[in-house]
Amino acid sequence: MKLFLIFLLGVHLRFVSLAPSVTEIFYYLKLDSLLVGNTIYCNYPEDAKTKVHVGDLINPNIETIKKLKPDYVITVSPMQDKLKAKLEKAGLNTVSCKQNSFKNIAECMKKIGELVKDTTGYVRFMQELKSLDTLPSINRSVLFVLSSRPLYSAGKNTFINEIIEKAGAKNSAPFEGYRMISLEHIYRLNPDIIILAGINLRATDFLNKLGIKDTKAAKNRCIFKVDADIFTRPGPRVIQATLKLRKILEYCIKDGQNK
Repeated sequence: MKLFLIFLLGVHLRFVSLAPSVTEIFYYLKLDSLLVGNTIYCNYPEDAKTKVHVGDLINPNIETIKKLKPDYVITVSPMQDKLKAKLEKAGLNTVSCKQNSFKNIAECMKKIGELVKDTTGYVRFMQELKSLDTLPSINRSVLFVLSSRPLYSAGKNTFINEIIEKAGAKNSAPFEGYRMISLEHIYRLNPDIIILAGINLRATDFLNKLGIKDTKAAKNRCIFKVDADIFTRPGPRVIQATLKLRKILEYCIKDGQNK
């Protein structure tokens, strides 16, 4: 039905996505039939793997992209700003999306929807976002650990911070953006809950690291390893990530358990 409506409106656009989060947006908007290419990292949903892969996020094959004859190539800012300039120099039309906040994720959806004259998916996303406002606050602090070598965390002015706040908690990280942190820093922050996303360690292994076992998160057995793709991609699954974090918060209020 969606494809029929697109053709009925006279929209026959072809798109290439240069980020997994953007690819997920196309599927969420039910516009995946217009997506002719994406990157080697675009692995969700499963059908995304069947699209023509044009390379990685930083150095895709521009000739491969040109052969796909896209009307628009969707990039993300600021990470791909230099790439955007190269694509435009090669004669390709680009649309850039910022994705460091829920608002920017929604605006990206709106941009794509307006290009194909169908913003129903954007409206649906905004309704889902609004539903999160009903979640009451929980007096718990959360620290996201995004990598192990080195240790990185997400601070204020990030979409991960919004996931934390929308779920009803507060972010333990006192800084803005993404920054390296030490085990000593985590010990001093003493979060109630630690979320491991994109880290090659089990929660039990992380628990045994120097200083971690003395945090409230460890003592309350509230260290959780989560699916990094769900929690660290600034796309439509931020709703799912928020609701999953909410369940963790509610669980840790009761008794907690390492997973």
